Amino acid sequence: LMNQAEERYERVAIVIPCYNESATLGSIVSACRRFGTVIVVDDGSSDNSAEIARQHGGTVVRTTGRTGYDGAIEHGLRTAYSDGFQIIITIDADGEHDPKLVKDFIQAHDAGADLVIGIRPKPQRIAEWIVCLFCEYRFGVKDILCGMKGMTRSVLKLYLSEDHTNLVNTWPALLWRSKNGNLTQIDVTGTPRQDAPRFQSLIRANLKIAAMLFTISKLPKPRT
Repeated sequence: LMNQAEERYERVAIVIPCYNESATLGSIVSACRRFGTVIVVDDGSSDNSAEIARQHGGTVVRTTGRTGYDGAIEHGLRTAYSDGFQIIITIDADGEHDPKLVKDFIQAHDAGADLVIGIRPKPQRIAEWIVCLFCEYRFGVKDILCGMKGMTRSVLKLYLSEDHTNLVNTWPALLWRSKNGNLTQIDVTGTPRQDAPRFQSLIRANLKIAAMLFTISKLPKPRT
């Protein structure tokens, strides 16, 4: 008989988008693989991130090149869904999300939550504060821009049934909430990165996040 650890490993995927994160990736992959299959999405890294991921027990999938954070997340979610995983958890590669919290996300899913979203101590950018405040008011989500999220197949099935870009890893969650889908939120801690984000500059990130409001505002507010 399959023991509990093996069963969890078979049904849980942890998706890690990665672009040149060799300094921190190894420890993140090692910690996460205790809880499930780790899928590292290499978005055209020029360092040895892919090699490090494999050395620490991760499965590496590659995008078509520099697709950015949205593209890497999208590729990882679709891969995990196609591979039949029941629970898919996203976590960043830079250490800002404590990988030990993956266990708490799994427990929340086991308790019946289809969507689990992390809550960071505070948003990092001005535009994030604005988007997060709007989404808390509109959808009851306190930190929609936290990169650590957990989704069941039901959440991803709804998202994949529509042809819409996954805006900064938010659209599956927002679409689910707009349809009155259930939600659990968990405080997330970690180590703030000391260097510049890999995927995009601060200015570009602020502009992109601020521009999301127009699209997000089109989604209906949940009835409950």
